[in-house]
Amino acid sequence: MSIFQKLIGAGIAYIITICMGIFLSRIGKPYNTALFNVHKLVALAAVILTVLMFKDILKTIKPEIYIIILIIVAVIAIIVIFATGAFLSIGNTPYILIKTIHIVSQFIFIISVALSVYLILKK
Repeated sequence: MSIFQKLIGAGIAYIITICMGIFLSRIGKPYNTALFNVHKLVALAAVILTVLMFKDILKTIKPEIYIIILIIVAVIAIIVIFATGAFLSIGNTPYILIKTIHIVSQFIFIISVALSVYLILKK
């Protein structure tokens, strides 16, 4: 699988994950177990494809420090996304706060991954 195929696959998986997350949020709690599990698995697949893509890219270049910082930000953001997703499913946490953190972390993740891919491919 080429780097671009992984990039496209991860992008499609992220779009599916976000759409399913919006749908789950709209139908409310209790979450449909099957849909919620598919949402989590597709998100995990997207992260795995992203990691594999970065692994392949970073083998071929020597990354600048700002690219490494963007990748670290993306890793922290994805950890926050998965953690807040777990808290949202538990249900005994402040829903609005956790949901806001979950959404903001997604934007941080997408921006840091997109920017790092752009800067890597620009080299």
